[in-house]
Amino acid sequence: MLMAQDEALALAQKWERFYNTKKQGIAMIQVRSVAGARKAGPVRKLNSWQFPEQMEDYLEYRVAGEEFYWQNRLCVKDDSFPTIVPTYGVAEHTAYLGGEVIMQEDTSYHLPILTDWADFDKLSLDENRPWLRMVVDGIAYYRKNWGHLFNARIRGGSGVSDIANAVRGNEIFMDVYDHPEMVKRLADFCADACRFTTERQKAVCESIGSGFVNGFDMWMPQNSIGHISEDASCMLSVESFEELFLPSLHRLCDGCDNVMLHVHSLGRKNIPQFLSVPQITVLEITGDPNQPPSIAVAREYEEVLREKTVVVRMRRETLRQHLDFFDRMKMIIWYDAQSIEDAQEACKLIHSRYSDF
Repeated sequence: MLMAQDEALALAQKWERFYNTKKQGIAMIQVRSVAGARKAGPVRKLNSWQFPEQMEDYLEYRVAGEEFYWQNRLCVKDDSFPTIVPTYGVAEHTAYLGGEVIMQEDTSYHLPILTDWADFDKLSLDENRPWLRMVVDGIAYYRKNWGHLFNARIRGGSGVSDIANAVRGNEIFMDVYDHPEMVKRLADFCADACRFTTERQKAVCESIGSGFVNGFDMWMPQNSIGHISEDASCMLSVESFEELFLPSLHRLCDGCDNVMLHVHSLGRKNIPQFLSVPQITVLEITGDPNQPPSIAVAREYEEVLREKTVVVRMRRETLRQHLDFFDRMKMIIWYDAQSIEDAQEACKLIHSRYSDF
């Protein structure tokens, strides 16, 4: 394998210590990209494939590029696992609920399926829908056929408001005012739907020690939700999200030990609400154009983040500017390296300064 089994187990144990400790002023580092490490050249467009008929052909097509990338950065000793997972754009996060998927050159999207509230009772969860099978069977395919090289990880999923937005379309933002009781019903269904797809992915992905690798090459304890997103919350008032969606977010997370939640800087107003859910222990903040960078948002909300793990993405010019913040927080740093040497230097800095746990 690209990472020996004993090395993978040792890294999983490091992650486990990281989750279990209450200590602050500690950090993990994952190099999310290295300039020039990916193979250049033409890429076959996503909409040139026929799914699900060509699923295995597509999965095989992706292997060479992933192997090239991970081989190029083997000398970077960060806190990531070399992994592979089926992705078909982004529609697979919600298309397992049914409905049409539009494929584009480099992504996909799912058309609304609940165009009339009268059809609400037709919503259902079905293990045999093609897009769920493409995710779950794709994970199983990679584990069986490429497990000698990569760890098979889960794809992840959308959260309550994002699934509701996909299922209902942008009408959901008017429904908040016109049909609030139906929105609550839909939000509960979406919470159950997220657990439904997450548990099926976890059932077939590879376990490492007492956990699994989530959608970002990071280890999580077994009783966790790898990651969810609540991007649609940025279109809602704090009051509307709290009344109509937050109870279902509690429902989604209930019984879990750890949940990783992804949010954009545009939606930062809802961070206190997200973190009111005890099981949301990891918050990943993604920066947006014309919005503060993720590290600025983390600093803005430092008080409510103090007992949580914060994930921010940055480059070399930002890393050293914020060591004072890292000194008092529990962090996962996603690093975009300018070169292999840059990646190595960043890992050395973080591991030497923040790995005492």
